[in-house]
Amino acid sequence: MNKMKKFMTILACFAFILVGCVALTACGGSTTPTMTEADFLKGIEAGSVKLTGNVTISKTVEITEEVTIDLNGFSIKESMDYDEGARNMFLIKTNGNLAVKGEGNVTTDDLYIFTVTGSTTSDASLTVEGGNYQADCTIVYVTKGKADIKGGEYKIVASDPANQEKYAKTYTLNTLDPNTDGTITVYAGKFHGFNPKDPINDAKVDSNSTVDPSESTTTAETVYTVTVNA
Repeated sequence: MNKMKKFMTILACFAFILVGCVALTACGGSTTPTMTEADFLKGIEAGSVKLTGNVTISKTVEITEEVTIDLNGFSIKESMDYDEGARNMFLIKTNGNLAVKGEGNVTTDDLYIFTVTGSTTSDASLTVEGGNYQADCTIVYVTKGKADIKGGEYKIVASDPANQEKYAKTYTLNTLDPNTDGTITVYAGKFHGFNPKDPINDAKVDSNSTVDPSESTTTAETVYTVTVNA
């Protein structure tokens, strides 16, 4: 009889835990929506994709036409290997025009997030209007073409802390040197440790925008906020 009571007690506890888990899931407390890489790439091919969940890309996404990505509150990360030749999350090539909007996170451990590499100074472009971006060294790199930064937050987290200040200060937004075929114009955005108005940097701040520096509350770096003048 005691064995039966013990068994029933264990069964009742299991049922209670199971019901609790189901209730938590139903309330949205334990699961985060995901989007398959295949569905994400279908949207890219169609020219517009709105994230329906977090997505991980396993290869560089090449942009050769007009494409819009709406982060929609979700994240994009990568699972590529730098040691096997991976360099970019998004590669914007000739005739490619990528626009990124909405809030969400785009992160990489050791790749460039966006590289613009057209065949002329005007046939490839990137426009960023929102989102949070984190990379090891460079977030936007332009060899030929242009990038317009109209919003978003940009932060370098170097894998080697010894490189943190240098990478953040110099390479957050970067062009191929000498800077003759690529342009980066900043209209608005928030930059950790990177002053887009510093003459040593390749990015240029639009004449109708203002840069306001402030000390970070969590790190020893300066945060530069760029806003469009009213």
